[in-house]
Amino acid sequence: MLTRFTTFYRMDTNTRKANAILDRDMCRRVFILLLLAVSAGSSVSLASSQEVFLPSETIVDSSIIGPCPLRDEGEGEGEGEPELALAVESERSVGRYLRHVLPLLAAALIVALAFPPTRRLLGDKRVTAILAICAVLAVGTWTVFGRSADVRFVNGWEFFHYYLGSKYAPELGYTGLYAAALVADEETGREFRHEKDAIRNLEDGGCIPVDEVLAARESVVSRFSPERWAAFTGDVRFFKDKLSATRWNGVFRDKGYNATPVWTMFAAQLTSRVPTSSPVGLFGLSLLDPLLLILAAVAVWRTFGIRAALLMVVLIGTHMTMSHSHMKGALLRTDWVVALVLAVCAVKARRPVVGGALVALSAALRIFPAFFVVGLVLSLAHRGPERKERLRFGAAFVVALGVLVTLSALVTPPGTWTGFAEKIWQHHDSFSPWRVGFKHLFLGAYEYLPDGSHQEVFHERRALWWAVQALMLGGLAFITRRLKSWEILALGFVPTFFLVAPTYYYYIMLVIPLLFFCGRIPRPECTLGAAWLLASSSIAYVVQDAVGRELPLFFVLSLIVLSMVALMSASAWREGRARPSPVLAGERILPEAWQGVPAVAGCETQASRSMLSGHGEQGQGIPHYRAGRMGDPGRQGRE
Repeated sequence: MLTRFTTFYRMDTNTRKANAILDRDMCRRVFILLLLAVSAGSSVSLASSQEVFLPSETIVDSSIIGPCPLRDEGEGEGEGEPELALAVESERSVGRYLRHVLPLLAAALIVALAFPPTRRLLGDKRVTAILAICAVLAVGTWTVFGRSADVRFVNGWEFFHYYLGSKYAPELGYTGLYAAALVADEETGREFRHEKDAIRNLEDGGCIPVDEVLAARESVVSRFSPERWAAFTGDVRFFKDKLSATRWNGVFRDKGYNATPVWTMFAAQLTSRVPTSSPVGLFGLSLLDPLLLILAAVAVWRTFGIRAALLMVVLIGTHMTMSHSHMKGALLRTDWVVALVLAVCAVKARRPVVGGALVALSAALRIFPAFFVVGLVLSLAHRGPERKERLRFGAAFVVALGVLVTLSALVTPPGTWTGFAEKIWQHHDSFSPWRVGFKHLFLGAYEYLPDGSHQEVFHERRALWWAVQALMLGGLAFITRRLKSWEILALGFVPTFFLVAPTYYYYIMLVIPLLFFCGRIPRPECTLGAAWLLASSSIAYVVQDAVGRELPLFFVLSLIVLSMVALMSASAWREGRARPSPVLAGERILPEAWQGVPAVAGCETQASRSMLSGHGEQGQGIPHYRAGRMGDPGRQGRE
């Protein structure tokens, strides 16, 4: 601090004025983030003023594939639940319009900043203020305006699966949740009533009659000690009392508990210490996701700038892929994507070991984020100034992943990883209309086929599938030749889209392409990509209103994501073709108007960062300082 204070007064008058502006700008950013946090806290507090449980908008995946349909006709949004119907109607009054207006306005601002006349007309401070207002409203949209007073915050459906699944993992494994819950329901006064009189058989994905489950009661109860069975029965009674009759009947036809053993290892430390008799404790568990998202926003602000952080908040708060109630009031649904965001920020800040460990954590929590390292692995074939850092990243990834898997294998019961692999392979080998990825486009899955036909088509085209994947990987290896490590890590979204097709609400990972685009503006394709990424949500909502959450919607979503993949690839390919320049490569240089200004210790400039930085424009009498994170002239720069 003393060194910074002394250096400050050695500067000339113009430089001192510039730093004063930067300090005021820093205070403004802190105020904006506090405003966002207060907004989120206010929404949550309003929700918590009522009872604690939140009905989901949609019961479960509306898949019709398989012998046990997940949802019957009439079990849609709000059917049989006046509270939920009121909530959905309330959402349409405000949030329905904001989820269109806010991303379109943010996209328009991104495009306007690309043109000097409109940028000068709007002004940097005004643009940042507008984005801050959009972000605050987006937080309210994510919590759904008008619903907090009528709908409770903790997601009972999600907690039933992941609270019970992690807390009683030694007894339930990956196939015993529904059978044990049904037996406990029978012992405490049976509430499950369904015309099919059957529940999901988690061992094969089909249906099993209720009478057959109850006949095997002794084998179910024998897995528990008397104390653990009494506790499990009490927890099941708690959820049965909190969920409506419609939703209680619905939980037994979902797809069970599917968390990785690593996630189970961490979550069990929380769920085993927070009883269902503690509303405050359960509410605290539901707050973990919002707190993690705030952490991610702060990391993006410190690394990419305030505008990138605000755009990320707008994206998460309004995009259709993040609107599903599975993501709200749940138990650690966003931990993996926050780890990915922090990893990109760490690699950009030249901390490859931290970045590798964070990607390993994300992969251990959800498996498919491991594909984000594909680009960095392929880039090792090219020698460059960052090759050593990428090797350190890879070593940290391997070591951290090995430690997490080994630790989880020691902590969880024997065979846990085997059971998880069998369960995930069962999901992988089935077709679900709610998934988004290249596989849907490859199969032409815009309409339903008879049971199992989609998988049969895939097996017939398997050779072509792997040829396309090989072509994709070869192209990825080529276009990553001149990219920075953080850009290649973000570009790992491309192989993830091609190789896996997760359920659409996992596309909260669209924040990674957003960071890729924001970090490379003002390149035209990146400006277009960031604007299109935000605006595409409006198209998705229009399609959803027309066809519902059915197969055509997710086919359109796959096309939208494919267009973003194309823009990311085009940007990387364009840089690979061009001769690298200091501006395009992101090196720290002085603008021409400031070639005569003496450099100050720890202060650098970066011409390519002006659009999303929120500072004064280039060449207007104030130097554009860059020092590791935007706006702090007292720290050594890391790019």
